[in-house]
Amino acid sequence: EKNSEVLNNIVKKVEDQTEILKEYNKVNVISDLISGSVNKQAKIDLETFVQRYYLQNILRSANKRFESMTASQYQLILKDLNKTGKRTNEGLDLMVYSLVTGKVREIKTLSGGESFMAALSLALGMADQIKNKKGSINLDMMFIDEGFGSLDEEALEMAMEALETIESEGRMIGIISHVRELKERVLQQIRIDTEGSGQSKIRYQLG
Repeated sequence: EKNSEVLNNIVKKVEDQTEILKEYNKVNVISDLISGSVNKQAKIDLETFVQRYYLQNILRSANKRFESMTASQYQLILKDLNKTGKRTNEGLDLMVYSLVTGKVREIKTLSGGESFMAALSLALGMADQIKNKKGSINLDMMFIDEGFGSLDEEALEMAMEALETIESEGRMIGIISHVRELKERVLQQIRIDTEGSGQSKIRYQLG
């Protein structure tokens, strides 16, 4: 009788354990999906998944600028999930797609000038998305600190044309630079002149 009582208790606990394991497995699958720990899957957690969604929207806006700046040569794309490894959040890596060759390469292969134009395009793409998502927020002004020195004459011309287009859309663009060609092209300037005594003077110049 004692053994039967013990056996009945064990059977009940085993049944309870089975139900608990069923619930655990459901929760565990969801946990693995959210943390990006499912086998044979790129390691992308929920936060990165959401970031990837918004980054794709930013890239759509950014590529309108980047294509223009690179004479319709390049687009920025996210790394294909099927080609990501097990490194955490590799799904946010940016790649460069060539509209000329149809090939994809690492973004680090861009030249200094191309990297500057890519960064500028991403900043403008983000500003566009903020405006589209939050109608009450409008980034009317943007300052660009240097970077123009890395551009050759042709790339500098394309970058300036892109900035002039942005300005015609109602945005104010401020450029912080020492490049002589920009000094000659930008009419409204706030100039800082350093004197021999170590002091500086600031003046506004129009034309």
